[in-house]
Amino acid sequence: WVGRLRLRLSGPGFQMGTIKHLENQSESTQSSASGLGRGSPHCPCGATETALVLEASNSKPSNSDNFFVKMTCWALKTAYPINVGSGFCLVGNSGRDIDCMGFMFLNNIQSVVLCNVSYPATEQVTPQVAVEEIKSVTYKKKTSVGQRQTVETTKKKTKTNKWSMSENITATFKVDVKAGIPDIAEVSTGFSTSVRVENK
Repeated sequence: WVGRLRLRLSGPGFQMGTIKHLENQSESTQSSASGLGRGSPHCPCGATETALVLEASNSKPSNSDNFFVKMTCWALKTAYPINVGSGFCLVGNSGRDIDCMGFMFLNNIQSVVLCNVSYPATEQVTPQVAVEEIKSVTYKKKTSVGQRQTVETTKKKTKTNKWSMSENITATFKVDVKAGIPDIAEVSTGFSTSVRVENK
């Protein structure tokens, strides 16, 4: 299945942060998003992966020199803001290369809601039974406040069984005559009765 996970977090707010999207450059070098410092020996000019890192920092110290931290061999990419006040941030491990990245939750998670779930494989399966829609409801939420809706429906089903029995009687009479010498004959007779019962 494919879906989107929505988290609701609790706790104090945090300042706004930003992340940067590093796009694919070429396929000539190793896949890695590398060191952030100036003059890094592993500057990823040919990285083949897409990564998210902290935005370049541009500040001016008291001695009037510019302090600008960025990838030295890349032009600045577009920065995409992330609201750190939502309660989760990007974290990662790095030595000379940034080789591990994930999310860190700053607040306790109150609830988790799975949204927009789809099952791509279900379209390939033909159900062996007739599909019947019991009830369909469309609900539009126009506020960010959590709401709950209950949908109820009732359907009555009656199961019946039909059973019958029939009987018949068959009677037969049989006469066999075998001709032989005049005035002498061989005669045999027979009588039979059968009863048959049929259940449905």
